Amino acid sequence: MVNWSQNSYNAALSLLVHIRDLFMQSLESLQPRISVAPMMDWTSEILFIFQIKDLLKNFKILGVK
Repeated sequence: MVNWSQNSYNAALSLLVHIRDLFMQSLESLQPRISVAPMMDWTSEILFIFQIKDLLKNFKILGVK
């Protein structure tokens, strides 16, 4: 069974990923002035998710253990 703090953590992580996606969409709208394609391959996306998880843990946000 998932407790409330795990639900809160999942919601916060989902929100941050959504914000990242919106940011990437806004960057793509600036093309051809800048190139976005190489910025976010699958490895950097995985790293992004782990960085957010570590950030939440380091600051003890939402009771993450």
